[in-house]
Amino acid sequence: MLNVVIVEDEDEAAVLLGSFLERYAQEKGLEMRSVRYRCTTDFLSGYTGADIVFMDINIMNDMDGIKAAHKLRDTDSVVTLIFITSFEQFAVKGYEVEAYDFIVKPVSYPDFSLRMNRVLRHLQKEQLDVIHIRTEGKVAIVSVRDIRYVEVIRHKLLFHTTGGVIESNGTLHETESALTEKFFVRCSKCYLVNLRYVRGVEGTSVNVDGEVLFVSRARKKEFLSALNRYLSK
Repeated sequence: MLNVVIVEDEDEAAVLLGSFLERYAQEKGLEMRSVRYRCTTDFLSGYTGADIVFMDINIMNDMDGIKAAHKLRDTDSVVTLIFITSFEQFAVKGYEVEAYDFIVKPVSYPDFSLRMNRVLRHLQKEQLDVIHIRTEGKVAIVSVRDIRYVEVIRHKLLFHTTGGVIESNGTLHETESALTEKFFVRCSKCYLVNLRYVRGVEGTSVNVDGEVLFVSRARKKEFLSALNRYLSK
């Protein structure tokens, strides 16, 4: 099931986008559920997660889409965000909130279909990107995108995920080897951080999705370099 949210105050544009989604789902044989919000305030207060969010930038009489997207990222840093705009020059602001794509009105169905093909490939790749974590005689299969950071305490590994903490045995070095190419970088000897969840670095601290972790002097330069490469990709 693909869960889609449309944040669009113009009824005509929302109906058109909804019809495109319905047509695309029928053509591809997809199960899809879509919910539409007319204002960003209602969207943010009622948000419980989604696979894709289509966000109009120019929302009348409410918080604009860019500001709403910043607040959304405080709650969900990995949802696939696609901006809808009538003004192409506003699209560049989407990079501030890691928007995946931009749709400039008016949009045709062929163009929409091509963009959705790319979005689905992106989602499928992330869903297939998993790690197997051994814990208490069983194996937990966890999406790499859901791991915020990994912590080592003595010989215990704590995988801090979006769904909670998973405890396992092993070394941080082994885990680092498995996750280095997936945008994970050490910020100290105790923490391996998923760069997509980094909200800021100040002094010897890094904000990882609201949690403050220690950045060692020995690893700070390498960590910042890796973060800059990630942000500019």
